Amino acid sequence: MSLEDYWSFSDCSQLFEESTESAAQAIQNAFRTCGIIYYNFMGHVIIAVENLRIGGYQRLALDQAYHLSDISYPCTLLLLNPEVPDLKTFADTENDLIRSKRLVISRLDGRRIKDFFAIRKLLDADDSKVLVISHSMRSTVLFALARIGIKKRVVINTTIHQLPSLSKSIQRLKRFIYAQFGENLFGYSDAVIKDWNARYSIFGKRISLLRNGIYEGRLNTTSGSIGEGKPRLIFLGRNTSWKGIETYFDLFNLPVFSNHLGLMMIASASENIRYAAEKVGANRVEIIEGANLQKFIPRKGDLHVYPSQYGIRAKFTEPISLNCLEMALLGTPSLVTESNENTWPEIYEKGFFIGVSWENRINLGAVLTEKTLSHVSDSQGHIRHLVSISNNVNAHLSYLD
Repeated sequence: MSLEDYWSFSDCSQLFEESTESAAQAIQNAFRTCGIIYYNFMGHVIIAVENLRIGGYQRLALDQAYHLSDISYPCTLLLLNPEVPDLKTFADTENDLIRSKRLVISRLDGRRIKDFFAIRKLLDADDSKVLVISHSMRSTVLFALARIGIKKRVVINTTIHQLPSLSKSIQRLKRFIYAQFGENLFGYSDAVIKDWNARYSIFGKRISLLRNGIYEGRLNTTSGSIGEGKPRLIFLGRNTSWKGIETYFDLFNLPVFSNHLGLMMIASASENIRYAAEKVGANRVEIIEGANLQKFIPRKGDLHVYPSQYGIRAKFTEPISLNCLEMALLGTPSLVTESNENTWPEIYEKGFFIGVSWENRINLGAVLTEKTLSHVSDSQGHIRHLVSISNNVNAHLSYLD
């Protein structure tokens, strides 16, 4: 099913075509007088992402779009790749939320020349200045070329979503070159910043840290309810080799987790995963495919497990995923890979992230205190402010002022 079957398309900038510079200035002054953050409504944000497959940067792009919808900021979510039939995406799992936010979503054809002119038409649709939040190196280059000759301000912010050391040398060089086409370059984690600077600190654009964020409105954080039943070891995300799914299953053999059930919420479950789950015990591990966290209710003693293992090529490791931030918002701690990089020190201090040496996981029982194995929702108010997607979006919007 195509996106056109889900949402109607419109040029959201038309909502503001009758605005004037003087009116905008009056609104800005009034907001500043009241001490309220002001957003320049004469701008337009384009969030460029490869697709809406269930993954990290797609999750971030959607959360950015949700927040921009909440603050009535004109935004287009632009998908670069053609649709893949029968592939479950966020468009399926969050269809109701996407509809309720009235997101403007468009998709490119996938052919370079046609894509170039489609982007140019999008940029030239009105007189608004444009901020491009690029989650793709390809889109950074396309927008940089398409804006040539257009008499308006177009700012391109590019986020690096992968550790450079995990890419092959040719791919790494291409990423570096493509990154130079935008105005501002960001890394989502301390590990990405260190890895990038270890290679490119003496030339190229300066890279800055811009932490990820979570749109809380898609999570069940307001009920404050605690589910009944045995505690669970929770695995979230895709089945990729570096997420340490084998380690997750091994944890059920440890005495400290003898009373825990399992919950896997993943994009798709292979036969190997189902077989491994059956070996843990009959009906002990529940597998939910393509699910989201909108209806998730934590239980006392729940632990999210994120045993990321990047391999020997990785000089730097980022142990915190978006799923870890989601679980913290829901009051559930995460067991994460021990690392020297620390993008979220405040959340470690609150006890929501617990660094583990997986090679010595047999001693994990000594790490888990009684407090760790209980619900730690008393710190959620502080966590809510730290991980809000508004922090990420506001940082992007500041480059359009």
